[in-house]
Amino acid sequence: MLLGATTPDALFEAVSESNLQDGLIPRLDLWVGEDFPEPAGFNPRRQLPGTVLDFAGRYLDIGADQLPPAERPPRRLKYSNRAANQFAEYQRYCTQMQQEALAGGDVWTRSARKAATFAILHAMSRNPDCKQIDDDAMHWGIEIQRHLTQHLAQYLGKWCASTSFDRRQKQLLRKVGKNGGWMSASQLTRSSQHMRPRER
Repeated sequence: MLLGATTPDALFEAVSESNLQDGLIPRLDLWVGEDFPEPAGFNPRRQLPGTVLDFAGRYLDIGADQLPPAERPPRRLKYSNRAANQFAEYQRYCTQMQQEALAGGDVWTRSARKAATFAILHAMSRNPDCKQIDDDAMHWGIEIQRHLTQHLAQYLGKWCASTSFDRRQKQLLRKVGKNGGWMSASQLTRSSQHMRPRER
């Protein structure tokens, strides 16, 4: 799992439908914050779960040169029966969304796999030595990934375009949205200068 920070507008300016079809975008999750968030203090030792702090502390204490060898085989976690049923149901949901979505349906291709990853993170954060993913962890992973995938599909609907006219049209619609959902005739004229006269 890789984490990165970017400006969403700059990211989607560079995105095309080919990135959706070749599998790049379906591999991403987009976490969008507020435009002008209130500053807030953060004390990790007070707000992170104790099990996470203990687990991280073990590695900080022994030093980087004594970390376990990279060739150690990964641990395999099993699903509980209820978690497996939840995952299978979400896989069917993702397939249905992929088939029925008018735009951005391809973002659902990897949503189930990412939900399983979130379930593992949830289970391991509660107990680093756990051997099974239970239904609570799977439910958490599925619901957060469902939200993220829906959010990503909405963003793609506003940005991804198949033609140059479609791109200019969506650019104008985004400007209207940022202006509160409406514009006067003069504002609309100024905002549509990038469009050809016949396209307005």
